[in-house]
Amino acid sequence: MRILVADLDSTMLEDTARALSDDFVVDVATSKLNCLAMLDVSEYHVVVAAERLNDGSGLELLSQAGKRWPDVLRVLAVEPDRVHLLAGRLKPFKLFETIPYPFDIEKLRNVLLLAQAAEDAHVDT
Repeated sequence: MRILVADLDSTMLEDTARALSDDFVVDVATSKLNCLAMLDVSEYHVVVAAERLNDGSGLELLSQAGKRWPDVLRVLAVEPDRVHLLAGRLKPFKLFETIPYPFDIEKLRNVLLLAQAAEDAHVDT
């Protein structure tokens, strides 16, 4: 399964990609513009975006990805204290999951394994 992970922190991206590389093909980007360009040329199963990117909002990226590539599962990483502020507003984005930020690798891995199982079962997510 191919994953695209977006965050403004390049060090965290490198660590995340390295930690997940045994189980998934992981590409990383620090901006919406780069992510959208990568989505244009490669097929991804899941896009994981932190709330903040170098050029704007991760949620905006996930919204655009959902419109242009509706089959790509979308995961938003949000700081725990902000989840409560966003909770009621996230439903229209049809996210697969929301996870804590900074990335908890085991939680992220579990969400990706769940996404992989859904993909393998061809479940409409």
